[in-house]
Amino acid sequence: MSRRHAVISVLIGQAVPKGQAEAALSTGMTALQSMWYVVLPQTLKLMIPPMGGVYVIIIKGTSIVSVIGISELVRAGENATQRHPRELILIYGMTALIYFAYCYPVLRLAHWAETKYGGGRLPS
Repeated sequence: MSRRHAVISVLIGQAVPKGQAEAALSTGMTALQSMWYVVLPQTLKLMIPPMGGVYVIIIKGTSIVSVIGISELVRAGENATQRHPRELILIYGMTALIYFAYCYPVLRLAHWAETKYGGGRLPS
C-alpha cells in the first residue's frame, strides 16, 4: 500500500510548477482561489491517466465489495482444477473472464475520464 501512496503523492507534488501558484497569488487571488482555479485543474488533468492503473492494482489486491478478491478467485480456480483436472482450460478461462469483468469497467471509466478531462502533459 505504501508504494501506491508514494506514487500518488509524487504525482500531486510535481503536477504543477510552483511558479503557477505564485503567479496566481500575485494577481490578487487568495491561496484558496489559487488552489481551486489554477493548481487543482492542472493536477487533475495530469493525475487521471495514472490513477486508472492504480485503481486496477487496488482491485487486484483487495476484496471486491468485501465479498471476493482476485486471489480468492484464483485459489478457487486452483481447487476446482484439482477436483476436475480435465476441465483445466474451462476453469481458468472462467476465472479470467470474471477477473476481466471486474477490471474492464474500471479501465473504461478511466479512459472516459481521461478523454473528458483532457489527460496529458501541460504545455512547456
